[in-house]
Amino acid sequence: MNINVITVTYGERFAFLEKTLNAIISDKNVNKVIVVDNGSTNGAKIDEYIKNDQKKKIIIIRNNKNEGSAGGFKKGIIEARKNKSDYVLLLDDDNVMGDNWSEYFINILSQFSNKDDVVLKGNRNINSSNDLIKEENQNTLNQFIYMPRGALSYGGTLLPFKAIVETEPPFEPFYLYDDDTEYLFRVSKKYKTYQLNRPLVNDIDHTLSTSNEMKYLRSFDKNVSLVKLFFMTRNQYALPLITKSQNKFSLLFLGGLKISAKIFYAFVKLGINKFTVERASLMIRAFFDGVRLKFDNDENIKRYTR
Repeated sequence: MNINVITVTYGERFAFLEKTLNAIISDKNVNKVIVVDNGSTNGAKIDEYIKNDQKKKIIIIRNNKNEGSAGGFKKGIIEARKNKSDYVLLLDDDNVMGDNWSEYFINILSQFSNKDDVVLKGNRNINSSNDLIKEENQNTLNQFIYMPRGALSYGGTLLPFKAIVETEPPFEPFYLYDDDTEYLFRVSKKYKTYQLNRPLVNDIDHTLSTSNEMKYLRSFDKNVSLVKLFFMTRNQYALPLITKSQNKFSLLFLGGLKISAKIFYAFVKLGINKFTVERASLMIRAFFDGVRLKFDNDENIKRYTR
């Protein structure tokens, strides 16, 4: 079995990307590694790394600017379609695959008679629980469990080649956050998806790791930039409308309550000041843009990028 890998990098993240590439480049089952350089500042370091790629596995695609994860993975998927393989593995640039990762995937796939219709998700080593995973059709070895639609992300997801050919690439207007959920939701309409205990997919960027209290206050975390906060919030409320998992009226009511509760809690814990008011105002704007499915990405990137 041969596997093509797609990853997208940006900013000053070569230290993460290098570890991600090191974990996959020498794997005997890896055919090509498609790296989308999303306007990063690490071009020279990436070029130097490619020089040491003796088997010429790496394909580099360069964007002049950051086109978001949606735009980056879209270009990576389009390139992967040109390079036939059995499967395609999607990785964020800070996802380090655990030992023997491809063998774990192959072993699980061998248990399916219809393996070309199966999508597998490695175990992202973030925490021990995942509220989205339901224990349906659990096999006796407890190696994998069926996942409902909407429970997938890019990091560590293995798709049959025909899935990336048949499914339209990620929805570019999402730009950043939930673009993976939207894309893989469409994939899961036709393909059965399973969460695995192995291989491990280690997230090595802990920038946004917070205490239990700050998880509820994540929108008011200084480590979360304004542009990230905007797209995180907007897409959270646009996604249920696009996937038709919630109607607009209930989204306005329940989403409005949730946003209001987060802002009220932040004002109580952090006080009413320029920082909290700015973020609260942005969240409200993003919420209504999401409910209206308004995608003025260029305007919002310029407005909220500091």
